[in-house]
Amino acid sequence: MKKRYTAMIAAMTLMYLLAGCGEKSDSAKETTAEANGTEAVKSEASEVNEATEELGELTKDNEKEAKLLHAKIISDSKYGSVDNGEYSVNYNTTTAGVTLNDEEAEEYPLLAKALNDEFEENKRMSEKDFEDLRDSAASILEYGGSGDYMQLIAENRASVVRADETVLSYLIDYTDFYGGAHGNYASLGRSFDTKTGKKLSIYDVISDKETFSKALEAELTKRYADDGGLIENNTPAQVVESFFEYISSEDSSDSVSWTIGYDRLNIYFNPYSIASYAFGEADISLMFSEYPGVVKNIYTDNASDSYAVKIKGYDGYLADINNSGEYVNVTANYGTYDEFCYENLDIVLTDDNGQITTKSCDAHYFDFYTYYVKIGYRHYLHIFASSENDFTGNYIYEITGGDIKDCGYYGVRPAIFSYEYTEDGDIWMNSETTAAYSDPAKLQLSVRLDALSTYNAWRYYSINALGIPESDELYRITADYITPKLKKGITAAIADSNGKKTGEKIDVPAGTVLHFYMTDGESFVVFSLDDGRYISVDFDSSDWPYMVEGEPMDEVLEDYVFAG
Repeated sequence: MKKRYTAMIAAMTLMYLLAGCGEKSDSAKETTAEANGTEAVKSEASEVNEATEELGELTKDNEKEAKLLHAKIISDSKYGSVDNGEYSVNYNTTTAGVTLNDEEAEEYPLLAKALNDEFEENKRMSEKDFEDLRDSAASILEYGGSGDYMQLIAENRASVVRADETVLSYLIDYTDFYGGAHGNYASLGRSFDTKTGKKLSIYDVISDKETFSKALEAELTKRYADDGGLIENNTPAQVVESFFEYISSEDSSDSVSWTIGYDRLNIYFNPYSIASYAFGEADISLMFSEYPGVVKNIYTDNASDSYAVKIKGYDGYLADINNSGEYVNVTANYGTYDEFCYENLDIVLTDDNGQITTKSCDAHYFDFYTYYVKIGYRHYLHIFASSENDFTGNYIYEITGGDIKDCGYYGVRPAIFSYEYTEDGDIWMNSETTAAYSDPAKLQLSVRLDALSTYNAWRYYSINALGIPESDELYRITADYITPKLKKGITAAIADSNGKKTGEKIDVPAGTVLHFYMTDGESFVVFSLDDGRYISVDFDSSDWPYMVEGEPMDEVLEDYVFAG
C-alpha cells in the first residue's frame, strides 16, 4: 500500500506548482520551440523547476510500484456496396482486438495467445455480420431503396482500460445500423489474467457476490434511481439481480458487461437490458476507495497510481482531481461549429453536489477523443483532435484542483505501426495496428517528418511534470514503402542498431537501395542496407533542394517522396 503524506503538504506543493502550466499557455509562441516536428515546452522559472522536483519526489514516494504493459490496438475493417443500377447502399464492419508488443508477448506467451485467439473469434463474428449487412443492403434496394446516401455498419472499437502484470482489461465500443429507425450500441468488456491468459469472469474479480451486490445497488440508486426509487420500472435491487442473470446466460451475456481499471470496477448495462432504448446505457464505476472489499486485493493492491485511459464516449470519467477522496466527473464536449470545423472545446467538471466548472478552450478540429492522464497527484486531459488531411494533434489541459489550465498543443498521436489496404472487386479492406495510449512513462507517439521524404515516425515519450510528452530518443521510421536509391556513390558513416555512429565510414555505390530506419528529424537519417548494415547520412533542410552529404538531394537520391 502507498505511504500517506498529509493532504496539506500535497495541496501546498500543488498550489505552488500549478501556475506553471497556465502561464506557459498564455504565451505559447514565446515559451515553446519547434523540436523534431513537435512543440517542446521549456520551463524558464527556477521556482517551477524546484517545485516540480519536490512534487516528483512526493509522487514517487507515494506511488505504487506496478509494471505496466504496452499493448497494441488492432482494427480490421471491411467495406462493400450493393447497387441496383439506380441507387446503392454501402456497408462495412470493423473488428477490434488487443495484442502485446513482441517483447511482452515473449514474457507473457499465454496472455498473447489468449488475446490473439479472442481477436480471431471477433473476426469470425464480423464475417457473419458482413454477410448479414450485405443481405440487409440488398433487401433495402429490393423494397424501394433510397435516393439518399445510406451506410450500414457493424463496428467494434477497442480501448485499453488497464494493462499491467496482474490483469489486461479492455473495452469494445460496438455500434451497428442495419437500416430502420435507429441502430444499436453496446459496451463489451474483455479481461484476462496476465500470467495465465485466463479470460476472467466477474466471479474471478469480486470478493463475494453479496458485497458486490450491495455496492452495485447503492451506486445504481445514487446514479439512476428516480424519486420513487425506480430505474424506469425496476428497483435497483432488481437490476442487480438481472445483472447476474444476464452474465450467466450464454445467449444474452453481452447485455451487461464489465472491465476493471486501476482504481475501479466498471459495470455496463447496455440498451434494453434494464430499461428502454431511450434510457440508454447505464455505466457504473465502483471505486475501490468508496467500496473497499468489493474487488479482490490482488487487483486493488497491485494497481499503478500513474496511467492513461480513454474516456468512454461523452459520459465523462470520475477522477479524484482534488486528491481528497471525492470524485469529480470530467468530460470534454464539442464547442461551437462554424462553416468549416469546430472552433473550440468545452471542458466540464461536475462534482457530486452538482457544482459545475466549465472552460471553453480554443481548438479547431473535425472530431476528437479524450484521455484522462493521472501521474501521482497530477491530473490531465489529453485530447487528440483530427483536422485537415486527417492530421491528429494533442491538446493538453491540467485539471488538478479543478482549475483548468491550457498546457498547449502538440503535433503527436498514438503511433500507427502497420497499415494495410487491399481491394477485391466490390470489397475493400484495411488493417491497422496502433499503440495503446496507457503508460505515461512510456508512450509510443508518432509525428509527421520531412527528413529526406515525408512519413510518420515514432518514438517513446514520457509525460513530464507539466503534463507534456517529451523525448530525447531518435525517431523510428516505419516508411517501409519508401525506398530511395542512390544515383551516385557516397561515403557515409557506419551506425549501429541504435542509430549511433561507430566512427567508421563506408563507400556506398550508386544503385544501392536505402531503407529508412531512424532519424533525429533535423540533420541525419539512418538507413539500413540489404546486407544488414546501417549507415548515417547527413542532410541540410534549410533550403530546397535539400543537401545530402554536401550535395543537392536530387543529384544524390531518387525515388524519395515528399507530400504536398
